[in-house]
Amino acid sequence: MCKLKDQSQAVGILKTGILLDTIYVLCAWKGYLPSALAVLVVSRDVFIVSGFLVLYLLSIPPEIRPSWPSKVNTAFQIFTAAAVLAEAPPALLGPLFYLTGGLTIASGVHYLYRTVKAFSPKGTSP
Repeated sequence: MCKLKDQSQAVGILKTGILLDTIYVLCAWKGYLPSALAVLVVSRDVFIVSGFLVLYLLSIPPEIRPSWPSKVNTAFQIFTAAAVLAEAPPALLGPLFYLTGGLTIASGVHYLYRTVKAFSPKGTSP
């Protein structure tokens, strides 16, 4: 039962990522948000999925639960996408783009830390 719950949660996380990535790519393509932000958002997700696959292939059981930096990042990505689609004023969008980009980088670095930690022997710190 627990394994089924983890798989269901992983599918939900993957669907959210695909939806957000699609929104960011399309909005960047149409010029509604900076291309660099879309590249950051998509790259982070590709990085996370790649890390998951490496851990899986090396028979290291990966954690499927999102971290708190990832949850904050996802909330800001959703808020930023909603602000863009609602045609918020540029005075709001500019800082929001920088904040979302910074949170995306921070979240990616946190996942890198978690991946390195998964490779470390138990009881040691990376």
